[in-house]
Amino acid sequence: MHSLEVFARLKEHWLSPGGILVLNFVGFHRGPSSQLSFDVATTLRAVFQVARCYRDQGLEEEPDMAANLVCFASDEDFHFNVPQSGDFSNPIPLSSFWVMQQFQSWEVLKPLSRTAGRIIEDSDNELLHAGAQSQIELQLRAHARNLIPEHVWKALGIAT
Repeated sequence: MHSLEVFARLKEHWLSPGGILVLNFVGFHRGPSSQLSFDVATTLRAVFQVARCYRDQGLEEEPDMAANLVCFASDEDFHFNVPQSGDFSNPIPLSSFWVMQQFQSWEVLKPLSRTAGRIIEDSDNELLHAGAQSQIELQLRAHARNLIPEHVWKALGIAT
């Protein structure tokens, strides 16, 4: 799904000229487990003139943990015009309105921030290999265990 060929087909057959493709995935933005995330960003940049990726939380918050990453890609430059009035004026920290005001400072997977990732192609898509995202799965499983009380796991018949 996250390959050069798929992104090219989406661009050619789904997007209007200058349209923006939005890709949301869970991944690492730094460290040894971040290579797949950089590969996805590099693949987007091989198809689109502009591609920028953001974390859904500050870069200093749990920096070595997997997080929600959102990439925007287009053949035209784009800007985010976040409202400054209504719910967006003085929003509660961590609210969706606050996140919308902050996210542009949380850019990750920049093309010059490390050696460029490889371009993912259908013929050799590491994302399809068993265990490719095992680090993410382990972290998400541990996070879910912390969020959900033990008695719920037991009632579901799931060993923790």
